[in-house]
Amino acid sequence: MAGADYGTTNYDNILWGLLNVFVTITMEGWSEFMVKYQKTYTWAVGPAFYIPMAYLGGYFFLNLLLAVINSSFSSSNAIQ
Repeated sequence: MAGADYGTTNYDNILWGLLNVFVTITMEGWSEFMVKYQKTYTWAVGPAFYIPMAYLGGYFFLNLLLAVINSSFSSSNAIQ
């Protein structure tokens, strides 16, 4: 198996890329990915990519998604 974590920590495949973005947005172990990319490329790649993705994705996009789900759930309960 090639690469870190048996080849799962990469963006070579759309599925592995989406998995890495999902892990980063949910903020569950994203710092490990950042450290691996820092060791692989340079020290600036990890913070320049992962920190904005974690904060924008984790706090803004995920909360926006939950607000839309909550809004549609509330409107469906009001009809009944």
